[in-house]
Amino acid sequence: MSIVKRWHYALMFFVAPAIILILLPGYSRAAFGISPPFLNADHLVAGSDYVQAVYLVQDNPATDLRIKSELDISENIRPWISIDKGFEFTIPQGVRQFPVVVTIKVPKDEVRGSYSGTLRFVTVPTEAGQVTIALGVQVAVNL
Repeated sequence: MSIVKRWHYALMFFVAPAIILILLPGYSRAAFGISPPFLNADHLVAGSDYVQAVYLVQDNPATDLRIKSELDISENIRPWISIDKGFEFTIPQGVRQFPVVVTIKVPKDEVRGSYSGTLRFVTVPTEAGQVTIALGVQVAVNL
């Protein structure tokens, strides 16, 4: 291999990436997750209740984190599902694991069926006028 090709490879694989990383502006790193990522209550009968806690987890709780919940499930069973914090809430600064209790109340006159959908938790950007990324997680709901 010629010396020119060696310099070309060195420039392409080592020098260029190093220069790009040095010249990049500062960036923010964030992680947002949920545990457990499912809500399986597929043996409910009419008149029963089901309660499960899910934990919203963040890696850098430096500020309050506004959350909006979205329920993507059949319209006829939406009234069965409630969240103890409401569908919009704030995770306080300093809290890494935030419990959210989801309750399902099946009406007494309901016919047994099978339903599935998702419950999403999405962060709400707080700074106007800047480019922000809304982080989100979802829970698979199987009833």
